Amino acid sequence: MAVKIAPSSSPTSQTAATRPALDALQWYVDKNVDFEDGNQILFCRARVHPLLKPLADKQVTYEQTFLPYAAALNVRGKEVRQSIDEDAYDIVLYPGSRHKNETLWYLSNCYHALRQDGILLFALENNNGAASYRKLFEQAGFSFETESKKKSRIYCLKKTEGVELQHLENWRSLADSTNASGYISHPAAFSSEKPDSASEFLMSCIEKLSGVGADLGAGYGYLASTCASRFSAIEQIDLYEAELHALGAARKNLAQDSRIAYYWADVQQGIPSHRYDWIIMNPPYHIERQHSLTLLRSFIAQARLALKSSGELFCVSQKSFPLADILKQHFRSIERLKTSGTFECYQAKP
Repeated sequence: MAVKIAPSSSPTSQTAATRPALDALQWYVDKNVDFEDGNQILFCRARVHPLLKPLADKQVTYEQTFLPYAAALNVRGKEVRQSIDEDAYDIVLYPGSRHKNETLWYLSNCYHALRQDGILLFALENNNGAASYRKLFEQAGFSFETESKKKSRIYCLKKTEGVELQHLENWRSLADSTNASGYISHPAAFSSEKPDSASEFLMSCIEKLSGVGADLGAGYGYLASTCASRFSAIEQIDLYEAELHALGAARKNLAQDSRIAYYWADVQQGIPSHRYDWIIMNPPYHIERQHSLTLLRSFIAQARLALKSSGELFCVSQKSFPLADILKQHFRSIERLKTSGTFECYQAKP
């Protein structure tokens, strides 16, 4: 049950970073940081961005577990890691997430990655709650300075004695915790605290599955786990997920089921053709917090290619999206199974 990396040809369009927090980090590095020879630098949650330029001739480790972003860095000649060593770096750069638990988990790992007297540069957009971290850092006993720029706040934290390590351990324990619905999750996973309402609605629409199927954008495995427990005629379920942390949580949730295979994959880059009897998906439809039909169209197109001629797709989306129109572009037959005030679920056949 090893995690496989699905084939990929090139990064997708969602790889270019336009985040103010990255702009703020670049501004701070250009203004305040004098790199010394031999400095070991970690760029955590690294993205393709002009910030790469001042790092070009430095000893930098790039960390990224979201496959489209990691692939974009690979194309630019950067070797990307999916883990973080402890006590290994003089400087760590981290643009936080709008999800607080994810940010806290990464901050703990970034701090542990520093050597003594090392520097952590953390930036976050103001509209993502950047100012609230000041109190958290004060409570934890961090030595830090802070500046505001580019609609973001930058914190410069130094690894010193006197930090309340219990705070860091509490933040670190947010990974692989059990959420309110009993699933092991990870703060970097979509809807980590409980199954997404659209996914729950989708499962209420499906009455029967058998043979070999796939879950596209599987997250921590809620859909696949529910299908596996409900339909005994299923022979195999392949999980495709771009966020490696989420896929790791899915492995734990489904560890006792030998019918499951796991693929760290960017679905937009394609999955095996004409393989599946059925596919389920609650497809993503955001790029950098903005609604986008690009992801929805791409997931539906790839699902059509991956299904057998006798296969079927079960798909859910918000009613405000033209799901039926997109499905009609790729499938011979579509049927709306169920609708609610917010969501609609369709069955489509090639």
